Amino acid sequence: MRDFLAEFAHRKISGGADIYASHWPNWPQERVAILIHSGALHDTPGKEGTAHLLEHLIRYGGRADGVRTIQDFFENYGGDYEPATDLLSTEFVFFGSAEKNFLEKSLALAGERIFNFPANNYLLKKEKGIINGEFRRNNPWQFAVNNDLRECKILFSGTTLERCFFPTEGLPEIIDNITGEDLRAFHRQYYVPANVSILAAGGLPSEEVFRLIDGSVFSAAGGQRVALPNAVNELPPLSENRFDFSISEFLKNCAGVNISRLKISVTLPGSISEQKIKICSEMIDQALDDGVREKCHWSYGLDRNRDNYCAMHYLTMEFPDLPPDKLAETEEEIKSALASLPHDKELFEKIKLQSLKRLEILDYNVENLIKDSILELSQNLRLPTFSEKYAEREAMTMDDVKKIFSHLKPERLWTLAQRP
Repeated sequence: MRDFLAEFAHRKISGGADIYASHWPNWPQERVAILIHSGALHDTPGKEGTAHLLEHLIRYGGRADGVRTIQDFFENYGGDYEPATDLLSTEFVFFGSAEKNFLEKSLALAGERIFNFPANNYLLKKEKGIINGEFRRNNPWQFAVNNDLRECKILFSGTTLERCFFPTEGLPEIIDNITGEDLRAFHRQYYVPANVSILAAGGLPSEEVFRLIDGSVFSAAGGQRVALPNAVNELPPLSENRFDFSISEFLKNCAGVNISRLKISVTLPGSISEQKIKICSEMIDQALDDGVREKCHWSYGLDRNRDNYCAMHYLTMEFPDLPPDKLAETEEEIKSALASLPHDKELFEKIKLQSLKRLEILDYNVENLIKDSILELSQNLRLPTFSEKYAEREAMTMDDVKKIFSHLKPERLWTLAQRP
């Protein structure tokens, strides 16, 4: 098994950034991710969307033509520049040809934008409008936004993740009230060298990467690394377990709506191993796919989502395309499967074997390596190796399965049943 994460060389600048470099000899590309370990979770209460708005402004670098300037630079090297904001971090990812000259200039350009607060009134107003457009594109139906907010308030209320109520991009009415001073305060607190990690992978030797970073603005020290949320061991009871919703309450004419949607969500303690939850979620996937898709032919298939928020894990099971008269039967199928899976040793052994084999034959390109490494670094503040993941999965037993499924009992589930 090739351990791609173990191949990263690591350097720590005293009082400053963590740097990880992976050398892929003769690879024509160099891909770099600069992570600020602060995202939507760190927005000031009442100012949700600050981290995302700041990311947009940094892309411009304080100039109306700033995006075109930086895009032209990277595209001239065959690459691109891709900022993004997540719950735990904000990332600035760029790539281009694996040349010393490219990386040296890229670090200078990115560093100038990241460490110098870039807002002016024109850009602030402009980007607020663009972000609100992004929100409308991602959330075209207000009733869907309301339902998502309702779900999150039920699942995360009373925990350290109450901030998950709000979408990463922020609600338009809140974005409109964020000021330049709000952004400056966020930037002063979080955009500091000690709160930065840099990932680099590609054709440049690791020692060359370290040397170029040592000669850049990212070699500075100062500030403090933000701590990850503490793992929650005991989850508060849910104030609601079910919400029945009819689209016709919001749409005057729903005669053209011919599908129903069933979504079941649950949170799990952050103290449970992510690798063990992964195997259990794959057991759920196969059981529900076999039951609802293959046996009953009611759906194209299960949409499953699994997120690690450090304090808690968030798991969803959704059939978005059910016949309107099959909601109740599908819900029974799901709950029956969840009740039987803690005792299905045969399925557990099958999924566990498949999971281990996938790690043994895992293959990457530089783009996917950086993408997955960003997630690992955001959630762990280090890069756990694939050998560690393999050992965790290999050690998993049916006792672990039963413990995880003990949190998937009806009183811990939140169900959205959506009808025409």
